[in-house]
Amino acid sequence: MKQVILNAIKREKTGKEICKKLRKQGLIPAIIYGPYFQPLNLLL
Repeated sequence: MKQVILNAIKREKTGKEICKKLRKQGLIPAIIYGPYFQPLNLLL
């Protein structure tokens, strides 16, 4: 299986308008979920 490395930055601000602005800048807002930690808001 091929591995892919993603560069991510933790983001503090959330919401629809913030995400729209980030997408216009060419960034991808994301959320990572897992059973052992709280959801984490990221920028890819």
